[in-house]
Amino acid sequence: MTKHDTFYGYPRRSLASAEAALLTVWPSLSRYHEDLVLVGGLAIHYLTQQNIHGLPGAITLDVDLGVSLAASGGQYGTIKSDLEGLGFVSEDRGMVRRNGDLSLYIDFLTEDPNRNALGSRVVDEVVASVVLFRAAALGSASNS
Repeated sequence: MTKHDTFYGYPRRSLASAEAALLTVWPSLSRYHEDLVLVGGLAIHYLTQQNIHGLPGAITLDVDLGVSLAASGGQYGTIKSDLEGLGFVSEDRGMVRRNGDLSLYIDFLTEDPNRNALGSRVVDEVVASVVLFRAAALGSASNS
């Protein structure tokens, strides 16, 4: 999957594709809802005002889900097996399902408890990219 430099570089259907991916997987991941949070471009799309004159709006090619390192389906399968049951396959650091010319992408993000390690972690058989979260920086920004 390629990230584009400008809004206009994204395919016209990319946001609809991301929404379709979210609507496809969210019900199937119901036992993980307490361990998942929507982040990234699709979250921005839902949390910001739409159709502001002169602004193109949010755009994305994928669904980014923050996932707890402790997420586990236990004896009832895994996140990966649930997504594979919907036709998703592992690709790079995420999962994708192709339907004709439409590709539905799911990426997972997590935080490393050491707060200083990058890379990826395997969470319930899916690869989650590690992102750094700086609570102190957010706290100081909210105090100003």
